[in-house]
Amino acid sequence: MKKIVLIFTLVFFGLIAKSQVWGDFGSTWHYSYWNIGEGGFIKIQFSGDTVIQNRNCQKLEFMKYRFFSIPNAGMIFAGTIPINTEFTSVSGDTVFYLVKNNFRILYNFNAQVGDSWDLGVDTNDNFMCSKSIVVVDSIGTMLINNKTFRWLYLRSVDSSSVVLNGKVIEGIGSVNEFLFPVIHNCNPAICPEIDNMQFLCFGSENMGIYNPLNSICEPYLGVETNSFDEINIYPNPATDFLQIENISDKTIISIFSMDGKIQKSITLSDNGIVNINDLAEGIYIIKLQTETGIIYRKFIKQ
Repeated sequence: MKKIVLIFTLVFFGLIAKSQVWGDFGSTWHYSYWNIGEGGFIKIQFSGDTVIQNRNCQKLEFMKYRFFSIPNAGMIFAGTIPINTEFTSVSGDTVFYLVKNNFRILYNFNAQVGDSWDLGVDTNDNFMCSKSIVVVDSIGTMLINNKTFRWLYLRSVDSSSVVLNGKVIEGIGSVNEFLFPVIHNCNPAICPEIDNMQFLCFGSENMGIYNPLNSICEPYLGVETNSFDEINIYPNPATDFLQIENISDKTIISIFSMDGKIQKSITLSDNGIVNINDLAEGIYIIKLQTETGIIYRKFIKQ
């Protein structure tokens, strides 16, 4: 009888340990992001389970909340965009993620200092990077809501096509740049517009809330601006004109440079075409003022 109880206890605590390795259903991550003239946050939710390649997997859905920074107006809400869905799988102390139709190691919480693994991306087109290798620089444990969790400090080699740097915590993942590897530029000749990201907070039923800097998890929300997902503005980048679809011809169009100076203001014509041939090359904000609300979008003039 004592042997049965002992076996049950070991299995029970083994399951608890395994459940700490990765978030459970309903887990939510928030990361801030910013680039040229734009910022906001990315919300990631563990939305359900599925089976891929005979593996039990977790489905993580990403939603980007976009805001434009305009001088004298502050942060203007520009709508939400579903940007990605990632799939993870847990085996023992290791979290895998699906990349290029293969499961590769994302986090190994049993790793020791000096261990390394391949993130599974060998090239990123024109950015002159190669195989993506991450190295464990240090390890330890920490208390979160009176529970002990392991952590690793990771460093990607300089030539990596995608990088995963900084502290990662068991049950949470990265608490520095982003939950998953991000594109890296190794080409000094180009300056791509890549989002800079930073961890804000995490919450789950098992772990509770982890918010080490007392961050606002969803910054800027509450800005009163309507978002119309059905409005289509193309091409982007554009050279001579913008075509605007699914909007009233009574809409007032204003175009601003990134320093907040208005470049032109017109009423949308019946054909929905806005001539931008007279604009210099660069990044602009287009404001669409309709009878029901206002929407802001960003475009590039080439």
